[in-house]
Amino acid sequence: MNIVQNAILKMTISNICDITPFTLQDFKDTPSCIIWFSGCNMLCRYCHNLDIVFERTKKIEEEEILDFLKSRIGKLEGVVLCGGEPTLHKNLDLFVKKVKELGFKIKLDTNGSSLEVVEKILPYIDFVAIDFKSDIVQFKNVTQSFLFDKFYETLKYLIESNVNLEVRTTYHHKLLDYETLNKMTLMLEQLRYQNIYYIQRAIATEDFEESHYLDISKIRKRTFEINYR
Repeated sequence: MNIVQNAILKMTISNICDITPFTLQDFKDTPSCIIWFSGCNMLCRYCHNLDIVFERTKKIEEEEILDFLKSRIGKLEGVVLCGGEPTLHKNLDLFVKKVKELGFKIKLDTNGSSLEVVEKILPYIDFVAIDFKSDIVQFKNVTQSFLFDKFYETLKYLIESNVNLEVRTTYHHKLLDYETLNKMTLMLEQLRYQNIYYIQRAIATEDFEESHYLDISKIRKRTFEINYR
């Protein structure tokens, strides 16, 4: 096992590590809070949440989160599950059910690596944002993982479900070229994805420079809208 694989193995134990009390940006038209989950089974080279990924943060017990949510009934409408990778959290389905019983809408941000967890919690989820890291050729280079097949299964499942879905890609010029992006949009078209596909520019991190701007005109038009933000 190499150093990267060993690091990722240590990152697959997930806990709730923080909460953002209020946001209007992360769940469209829904005043929400963000619950942050530590740990991840990918190590994307442009990641700017490494403290969360490597669990360098505190642990917050579920009951503390639920008490907070109870105090926000009537003030907030939604809860965003973010990370890290929330689907690594033990018994996430039971936690999500408790949040739903309090009357909140729930959005899941996921890398799509845990279809079995997504299947369990989808009845309680109102919106999913899935990260489309790369095509199969560049996936290992971008994520330092071998999880493309698992991601693809989850993406296909979500597109075929009735859940509100957003597919998004973080673009960095050193990791994705226009040929790869066009292969990715073709794959979405073949899967009959019909919502907006968002491409967002990678921001600078301590170890990775900010990406160049994307020339959106070089991305072929598809049967869905492509938005660069």
